[in-house]
Amino acid sequence: LSRLNKTIKQVTINMEKYELGTALAKLYDFVWSDFCDWYIELTKPVLYGDDAEKINNTASVLLYVLIETLKLLHPFIPFVTEEIFSNCPKTKGSIMVKEFPRYNPKLNYSKPAKNMDLVMSVIKSVRNIKAQVNCAPSKKVKIFVKTENLSAINNGSKYIEKLAGVSDIAFIKDKNELDVKTISSILDGCELYICIGELIDTEKELIRLKAELEKVNGDIAFIGGRLNNQGFVSKAPKALVDAERIKYEKALEIKAKIEKEIAEIE
Repeated sequence: LSRLNKTIKQVTINMEKYELGTALAKLYDFVWSDFCDWYIELTKPVLYGDDAEKINNTASVLLYVLIETLKLLHPFIPFVTEEIFSNCPKTKGSIMVKEFPRYNPKLNYSKPAKNMDLVMSVIKSVRNIKAQVNCAPSKKVKIFVKTENLSAINNGSKYIEKLAGVSDIAFIKDKNELDVKTISSILDGCELYICIGELIDTEKELIRLKAELEKVNGDIAFIGGRLNNQGFVSKAPKALVDAERIKYEKALEIKAKIEKEIAEIE
């Protein structure tokens, strides 16, 4: 709901400025990446479960998001949206005469959305690491997580287990607690260590970490260049400059952690 609401706001602004290509690009990203790639997949454990109330609530939100998205898409693909709308449950009349979606600040659930972003990052990271070491996606792996946001991972554990092929999630306070072979992934909000035993190829792991290091060094150079540019610092809004400084500090922290990982492997 939060991402739909944000998309409504962005699309409305773009449409009012006649920036139709930009509006459609944002809609495409929302439908493809957020709604189809993630939300529909995340609802399956609930929809295939036994809790009738949760099934009903989840189906209701799915339908609401679909219909609101169809309304946003209607100016671009009217015949397609009309056909889908007419086949949706509890819809009457033509979508053409329905009210265009409006941005509603009450639908901004910032904390739950941020928590779900962390869960999604863990899922993506596990999938990516499996692919990098040629581990079958269906292979169950144990993961160790170091994070201050325990509740987000706990609440999203069933999604992580289902969508990332995770057999068990254990929380640690320090990597030194681990006595098993792992691959690491440093995320914004947590450190992830995946137990994959003999599947780890040390040379490939070094290549992966050095690629991550190269990327973060590029980020540091880019953000540092902006912050060292007096024209940017003096003319840009204070909030933007402060946000860039925070990103710079985070990038430095990630760099230090990656360098530590490389040193330990070498």
